[in-house]
Amino acid sequence: MKLRKSLKTLLITTAAAAMAVMLPFSSFAKSYSLKSSVVNSAGIMDTAADNNQYVTRSDFAKMLILASKYRDVLTTTSNISIFADVPAGNENASAIRLCAENGWMSAYLGGRFKPDQAVTMSEAEKGLLGLLGYKNTDFPGDQYNMRHAKAASISLTEDVEKTLSDPLTRSDCISLFYNLLRCKTTDNRDYVSVLGGTLASDGEVNATSFAQGSNSLKGPKFFHGNSGHSRLTSWLPFAGRDGSTYINGELSSWDTLVDLVEGDGAVCYYNAASKTVWAYSCDGSGERGGKSAYRGVIEGVEYNGPDTLTPTAVQIDGNLYKLTTTDMQYAFSIYGSCKVGETVTVIYTVGDDAGNYTGTVVDYIYED
Repeated sequence: MKLRKSLKTLLITTAAAAMAVMLPFSSFAKSYSLKSSVVNSAGIMDTAADNNQYVTRSDFAKMLILASKYRDVLTTTSNISIFADVPAGNENASAIRLCAENGWMSAYLGGRFKPDQAVTMSEAEKGLLGLLGYKNTDFPGDQYNMRHAKAASISLTEDVEKTLSDPLTRSDCISLFYNLLRCKTTDNRDYVSVLGGTLASDGEVNATSFAQGSNSLKGPKFFHGNSGHSRLTSWLPFAGRDGSTYINGELSSWDTLVDLVEGDGAVCYYNAASKTVWAYSCDGSGERGGKSAYRGVIEGVEYNGPDTLTPTAVQIDGNLYKLTTTDMQYAFSIYGSCKVGETVTVIYTVGDDAGNYTGTVVDYIYED
């Protein structure tokens, strides 16, 4: 009896220990999936590649620029060569030049950048802290270890267990850039706002927020039916299956989007840099607080008083949608292009306030 009891206790203890090992791994796997999706949506990295590969200094320079305010002026070549081993025609020459000019990356003795050498943890920390607004003067004395301590204290290096001299993999960089987006700048702004994104209420990055306000975002376009699938495929500058697909704010799949297009239809946007498609179903089924789309006939426009320049709502197939921004109000006014009796597709936030309104219009397609 004692032997059986001891054996039972051993089995329970072993199982509990196994679960203790398994649970953090499961949690990390889920967290890494989120990080990968966000960094891809932000246009910093194509996370579909082999993320066990080491990252070169050249590629890391490009990542830094794609995560900075200079992303929209990045070119594939530079007018000048500032390093002996980085010719002006190098595909990352412009990124390397911008990093050097801003002090985010440094050259080696002899004026060589060593673009093909793997980037180290200390080099990455210097660049990322530079993006946040920290300068060399903020780290007097032992700059390497002081930067390392600062990076840890602001959770910039969370989930990246590397020493200062260790080379970094693409997986490490995914975690670092995700952490960067969650950090505060030296002037107390959420860094994610630099790229037009936002943080969710739990402090994590809202991946779909990068679909708003991006200079490189194309759309909206409405696609419907079998011909719609063909039009969507031709419209995208990349293969849909090679990128990421979001439907009504949730990470989905290309096949699901194809089914949606061939069914009720979908409104689509894309970002070529991140190879991401954002789609919204046209059946009004989006989650509350998220976005959805609806295609129907304009039945009337609601005004607040005699001012016919600034309508407050539009009625489409019996549903009222609020108009709160100047461009949306103008579009549905008597001076705009959207007329009563004609078909329009609206993209709107779902059930974002009380009352008789279905949502608030944030974009529209008048002819498509």
